[in-house]
Amino acid sequence: MKTTIISILTLFLMYSTSYTQEETKYGFNKSDFIVAGSISYSKGDSNSKFMSNDRQTFTSSSENKNFFLIPEVGYFLSDYFMIGTKIGYITGKSKNYNGNILFENKSSGYTASLFGRYYVIPKKRISLFTELEGSYSKIDSKNSRNEFLNLPSFSENEQESYSISFAPGVNIFINQNLALTSKIGNIGYTRSKSSFIDLENNDTSNNKNSGFSASVNLDNFFFGFLYTI
Repeated sequence: MKTTIISILTLFLMYSTSYTQEETKYGFNKSDFIVAGSISYSKGDSNSKFMSNDRQTFTSSSENKNFFLIPEVGYFLSDYFMIGTKIGYITGKSKNYNGNILFENKSSGYTASLFGRYYVIPKKRISLFTELEGSYSKIDSKNSRNEFLNLPSFSENEQESYSISFAPGVNIFINQNLALTSKIGNIGYTRSKSSFIDLENNDTSNNKNSGFSASVNLDNFFFGFLYTI
């Protein structure tokens, strides 16, 4: 009996030591550089038909494409704290056909931000962090309206946004250098301004908006990649 207990304790200590050594292979150290980023592409199509009371058939369809690429770099001031920057590119295109009218929209822009990130447990394979980020973005859009037997009309709009946000997140290491990374929701404040011009009539409008937001929506939960240099 005594021999059995000693054997069990020995196995437990060996497992604990092995697990600890395995865990300490992962994580971050002071002076580490990281390269990370997120990329996304989406495409959607829809078609529908309906019939009016006088038995006329109408069709409508839409097509949407969106793409963004946001690389980031960071530097660890300590084992727990990292500072970094992100610069991203955003583009989108949509077409909507309704009866004899075609609406088209093309947009493109960029985003830039500075952030600080604190790792609660930096030496684990699964490590949690909190992040404070200040960002700026600018998106330009061009719109057109084409109607059968009529001249097309065009418009443009520009939107600038400033925001500050706080978000929790997680890193999951695949190996010693490569990890999956994601933020889970956010709390933030955004201030934006937009301008619109109708190129056909030279009509213009300007709007300013600001507000707080909080979200834990898992629809926005997706992983990017992080590599430690």
